[in-house]
Amino acid sequence: MAALPAPKGGIHHLLFAGADEPLSGWDVSARNGWVRRVKDDHIRERCLELHGAHPDSCYITLPARLDEVVGVKRPQVFTIVLKLTGGHCVVEVLVRDESGQLRRLRLSTSQSSTRVSPFLATPAAGYGE
Repeated sequence: MAALPAPKGGIHHLLFAGADEPLSGWDVSARNGWVRRVKDDHIRERCLELHGAHPDSCYITLPARLDEVVGVKRPQVFTIVLKLTGGHCVVEVLVRDESGQLRRLRLSTSQSSTRVSPFLATPAAGYGE
C-alpha cells in the first residue's frame, strides 16, 4: 500500500477548508446533493458544505484510492470540527492498527446510545433537546 506524502512542519492537514484546493487527494461523491465551499456566517471563514438526501449519497473519502493509506502514525491527535445544520449526519473514521486489523469509529446524529465492540465504537451523538 502506498502512503500519502509526509506532513510538512510536523502537522498533517488531511482537510483544511481554507486551502486553495481543500479536497486535493480526496474522493468526492455527491449523488442527489453537493459538496461546495461556502463562507460560514458564524466563524466568518471558508468551510466545506456537504449536503445530500441521505448520508450514503454525499460523502468525501481519504485516501481516494483503496490501495493507499494516509500514513499517520501514533501518537497523533485527530481533530474534526463539524457544524450540524439539521438533518442526519454520519462521520466515519476507519483505522488500521499495528496488526493490520481495521477499526471503525462512527459518529451519527441518529445514534442515541453508545455501542462498543472490538472493531466498532459508536458514541451517542444525537441532537440535544
